Amino acid sequence: MATLDGKTEKRSFFSIYKPGQGMYVRWGTVAGLGLVVLLGAWWLAKELQGFNSVPIQATGTMLWIALGAALTFWLVNKPSFVEFMIMTESEMRKVTWPTRKVTITSTRVVIFLTLLLGAILWLVDFGFKEFFQWCGIL
Repeated sequence: MATLDGKTEKRSFFSIYKPGQGMYVRWGTVAGLGLVVLLGAWWLAKELQGFNSVPIQATGTMLWIALGAALTFWLVNKPSFVEFMIMTESEMRKVTWPTRKVTITSTRVVIFLTLLLGAILWLVDFGFKEFFQWCGIL
C-alpha cells in the first residue's frame, strides 16, 4: 500500500486491503470458493474412508479446509485481484437491468425463435434424407 511519500508500507497477512470497497464481490468470491473448498473436503473425506484411522481422516479433511480458507483469504486480499473486484462492482452498479415485463417478452422471443429454427433444421434434414434415399445413396 503506497503512503503519501511514495513508499510502500508492509502489510501483514491478516490485514485487509481496501476494506469496505468491493464488499459484495468479495463476499460472493468467498462464498463461491468456500463452496468449492467444502465440496472438496466432502470428497476428500469420502476418499479417506479407506483408512481405518479416524484421526487421519479428520486431519486430512481439516488440513484441506484450513489451506482452502487461507488461500481464499489471500486471494480476496491480493491487491491486483482486489482492484479487479472493486472495478467489477463499480461497473455492475452502472448496469441498467431490464424490467420483469421486458425479460419475459425477450424470453418468449428467444424460445419462439429457437423452436422455429429447430423446425426449419428438422425440415431441411428431413428433405436431405428423403432426397438421398430417392437417389439411392442411403
